[in-house]
Amino acid sequence: MVGVVAIAAYAVWRRRPGVDELLRWLALVLAVANLVNKQAFYNQFWLVGALVAASLALPQGEPAPVEEEQEEEQQHEEVGAPARASA
Repeated sequence: MVGVVAIAAYAVWRRRPGVDELLRWLALVLAVANLVNKQAFYNQFWLVGALVAASLALPQGEPAPVEEEQEEEQQHEEVGAPARASA
């Protein structure tokens, strides 16, 4: 269970998914938690299904603009690096 939570947290942190994909990751974690538990109620499985259905109903998300900002910062650093070395 801890491994699934760690993998999901890392994937969400690394990929910065849209809301639709985030809901699917949450559904996966909840499904694994329900399967690992000795007792899971029927409505918990309905919640997993509802999260998946909601994620499919939402428009497909694009990656967060954080990646674009990081790329721009890297380009500025690369452009500025030779100028600093020659100064």
